This record gives sequence, structure tokens and C-alpha cells, in this order.
Amino acid sequence: MRVRTVPFLALCFLVIPSLACSSDPSGGTGGGGGTKKETLPEIEVSPTSLTFTPIPSGQTQELTLTVTNTGAGNDLELKEIYLRDEGVPFTFEDPETFLLPEGEKTTIVVTYHAVAEPPAETALMIKSNAATVPILKVPISMAAQSAGLTIYPDPIDFGE
Repeated sequence: MRVRTVPFLALCFLVIPSLACSSDPSGGTGGGGGTKKETLPEIEVSPTSLTFTPIPSGQTQELTLTVTNTGAGNDLELKEIYLRDEGVPFTFEDPETFLLPEGEKTTIVVTYHAVAEPPAETALMIKSNAATVPILKVPISMAAQSAGLTIYPDPIDFGE
């Protein structure tokens, strides 16, 4: 008894590759040639840190932080925004939107409520679904206050 395997092998070479090329999990004939590359959101802020200048106690100063989705494809979701430390003289306003499509921006306004003693450094924390930085830390600090010396009258006569 002789078995004819040639027609069977020919059929395998025709049918199996066409099944392997389909990218449609429902069994369609997509012919996409593989799995779909997932595109992930990325977060970028500008400026990368917030530095307030010294102001008299009781006054306020605002700085604006811009948040951008620099990823490709999926929306960037800002899940939670908070100050790292409690009891600091800083507040912030929620952005207009917490969902940023590719290339879109939003802003966060951070306010310093001046107190007698300059506060220690803190940070604004932004939790998101960003691919590489799911929790972004934006440092908040105070610029160094410089001492000044003013001499009157100008010039001083030393009797020479």
C-alpha cells in the first residue's frame, strides 16, 4: 500500500501560511502580518521645576506649569495631582482637563502664599498613565534671597 503525501503537503503549504498571516483574532482574513504595536502616552512638563522669588509675607505669587502628552496614540490621563508635603504654603488649581489626546496641553497654576520664613523645598506630584514616568515629580523651591548693602551718601568723603 502506497500513500500519496504530495497532494496533502501541497495543501498544507497553501492553507497554513494564509492562516498565520491573519491579524484578526476573530478569524478574518486581515493579512496585517503581525500584532498591532501599542502606542503609549508620555508626559512632559514645562518648566521642569518651579522656583518662586521672595515676596513680603501675606502676598501671593503664581507660576504656571504646562503639561503635554508627547506620546503617540493613546490619551494621557492625569490620575492624581498633589503636593508631596503637607503644611506647605503652596496651593494649585486643577487643570481644565485630566485627559490629554496626543500632542495636547493643559496648565496647572501653582500659588505661593508668602510666610515670614521661606519654606523648605517641596514638589508637585502628578500620577498618570504615562509609559515611562507614571509619577512625575516637579520640584518647587524658593530663589535665594540676596542681601544688599546700600551706602548713603554716595560718594563717601573720607577727608582726603
